[in-house]
Amino acid sequence: MTTHRSWFPFILIGLTLALVAVISVLYRPYTLQEQRSAEVVHVAPPTPAAYEAAVSTIVTTYFASSSSDASKTAYDALIAMRVPSVDYQDVHIALVIAFGQLVAGEDEAGNARLFDVMKAYPWIMLPSPSM
Repeated sequence: MTTHRSWFPFILIGLTLALVAVISVLYRPYTLQEQRSAEVVHVAPPTPAAYEAAVSTIVTTYFASSSSDASKTAYDALIAMRVPSVDYQDVHIALVIAFGQLVAGEDEAGNARLFDVMKAYPWIMLPSPSM
């Protein structure tokens, strides 16, 4: 009795290796993304003094600027800022809302809110009466 060889084991091994190769290629982007997300750099929030100086500069620049998009520039700068602590969250949100109203064209409400915030927080530079 003669037995002939079957190619089934070789085909099975070849298909298994191909499946492993396909899975490893498809899974690779997820492992790279996980590695990149693990490498996130944590930036320390600014000091309160640096935050106050930056906000004062933004507000002073807004009042000194005569361009029509000064409120948009101030709004974008405030959105991009980091708040140093919970103590500054209220003032930051109030400023963002005020400049958001100015960007939306609600000049009276925006300016009223902005001046209220500036009165409540004296470290924000008040514009001189000539402005």
